Amino acid sequence: MVINLVTLFLLGGVECSIRGQELVVPPADLTTQQYRMTARQWIYLADDDDWAHANVDTVVTMGFTADGDVYLQGLAYPTAPEAWLKGSIVDGRQLVFPRGQYVGHERYAMGYFITQDAEARDIIFDIGRANAVFTIDPGVEVYLLPTVDSDPRQTGSIFEVELRSLQDADTPITPPADMVAEPYTFETFDVMAASEAEFDVAIGFHADSIYLRGVYPELPEAWVAGVVENDEYGAYVVLPRGQFMGHLADETPVYLLGSGRGGTTNDIYLDYDTLNAVLTTNATFVISTDRDAISIPATLGYYERGTFRPGTTGLHQIENGKLKVENETVYDLSGRRVQGNKVTKSQGNSFLPKRVYIQNGKKIVIPSD
Repeated sequence: MVINLVTLFLLGGVECSIRGQELVVPPADLTTQQYRMTARQWIYLADDDDWAHANVDTVVTMGFTADGDVYLQGLAYPTAPEAWLKGSIVDGRQLVFPRGQYVGHERYAMGYFITQDAEARDIIFDIGRANAVFTIDPGVEVYLLPTVDSDPRQTGSIFEVELRSLQDADTPITPPADMVAEPYTFETFDVMAASEAEFDVAIGFHADSIYLRGVYPELPEAWVAGVVENDEYGAYVVLPRGQFMGHLADETPVYLLGSGRGGTTNDIYLDYDTLNAVLTTNATFVISTDRDAISIPATLGYYERGTFRPGTTGLHQIENGKLKVENETVYDLSGRRVQGNKVTKSQGNSFLPKRVYIQNGKKIVIPSD
């Protein structure tokens, strides 16, 4: 009999631990944060001799080191919830946990594998949405295998795995200190008032993140955050559901949700027209006192669809009256943001077409050569 020394297996119905197995132990000084893990799970129904789906909703723990390592506890749900996995951050966009890590032998020998089309892979989480959410590709399943040679198709798995940060509900979102926010107008339909609505907001960009202030007029200083993504169709913005927006005067907490089918909650997706700096969506913005569900008593605001259009004020100054403005936005006479938002002396007048523009509320004429 050939025994694989990196597995645990069942021999004659008795669990046997093979020498050489070591559990992952995180650093003693590791700073961790809790995440809510939702997923779907394949479970075996002995009475029906068949497999069925079940929903997973539990809490896991994750921590990062200064060297770029990441430790995750709880993915071995529900067999070994105390077991840790060790991985690394790759290109700032993915968390990669090598396959085959040992997580204990309470019931089975387990190595972790990600399997797609019966091919064993590492576990890879995509980092997105302002680093508050980590997701595995929905088409990829995570298997707990008794041996590295086991057929994953005969073993239960979890899939559609999502880890969502459980930040302190009383901590408001604060944008980076060096971010510059610009005035926008939010045009939407106010369902509760049964009328079109329009109010002023502010939007700022910082790296791949976006910050919006004033989405709920009753809390005009409250920020929500998201991330700017790109695919083959263009740019779009994702605002994670359940973001804390602040407290009302009576200390009632307020959250931003997207409305899904059957009263469920969704993230909010917006199309981003980078040429004109306009964001549009058919999603519903729900302002709620319940972080996890949409209900009539908890709903404070309900806005269907929306368009965020840039304003024409709020810019800074022209340096010495010359076209030398770093990181400042330029608009045409129709109030549309011009593609490319830097006008510098080194780029010359050819950087923009020869016409009249608005910057800092003033007309700027770029003459013909």
